[in-house]
Amino acid sequence: MGTPRGRAGVDVVDGAASRERRPGLFLVGEGKSEVGGKSTGGRPDLRTAVLPQLLARYAAGETWRADAPLPFSVAGAETWGDLRVQRHPGGRIRFRELRRVQAHKVNLAITRARHAGADGLVLLLDREVAGRLNPRKDVLEEIRAYRSGTADRLAVVAGIPSRCLETWLLADSSARRKVLGSQATSPFSRKSPERRPNAETRKRYLASACKSRNLAVPEARKRLAAAARPEELRKRCPRSYGAFADEMDLELTPLWSA
Repeated sequence: MGTPRGRAGVDVVDGAASRERRPGLFLVGEGKSEVGGKSTGGRPDLRTAVLPQLLARYAAGETWRADAPLPFSVAGAETWGDLRVQRHPGGRIRFRELRRVQAHKVNLAITRARHAGADGLVLLLDREVAGRLNPRKDVLEEIRAYRSGTADRLAVVAGIPSRCLETWLLADSSARRKVLGSQATSPFSRKSPERRPNAETRKRYLASACKSRNLAVPEARKRLAAAARPEELRKRCPRSYGAFADEMDLELTPLWSA
């Protein structure tokens, strides 16, 4: 991967300087719950962000705790909606233009990550609408083109859960019981969490479970992400999380191991 270019020693959670060099990651998520909002100083506020926990759990393994310092620094964070593209003169993006928009957003994210001095870029996107647009295909095609055409490049990874992020957060029964209680049953109507039910049903399940335990949904999502076992998610969600894990092995593990 070459010499890491990220800004060492900055932890955007508490602003404290780190004694050892950690890789810097730029995070892009579907919304603020994935990557956090902005703090008063304009830096990412990661206190209830899900994506850092998913990455840290994979990097640190069984020893990871949600309140532990992240094994990487966060050079910056944006939502997918923050990556704005020029709209059609009529004010709406035509359906046939959507694939070009996806590619443009990926390249814009790469540009912002490089400008922030990051070593890697991680995108986490939903796939809630089946059959109309395949974000995994379009985003990954653009990432492959970037990898093949740039020698001195960032590590770039895209994670696209089947239907929505709740698929991954609720797939591990052990994590589900730990966070939502021992009586938390499976929300999935079929053996594979990657199929049914639809995204809204999964989200309603989580909201209801949190209400019964007087637990805020953002905090529950963070705890679920920190507790979910990568090997279990690989087994339960092989098409989506398995592919994401393979990408992390290829692109991010060399950064964490440096």
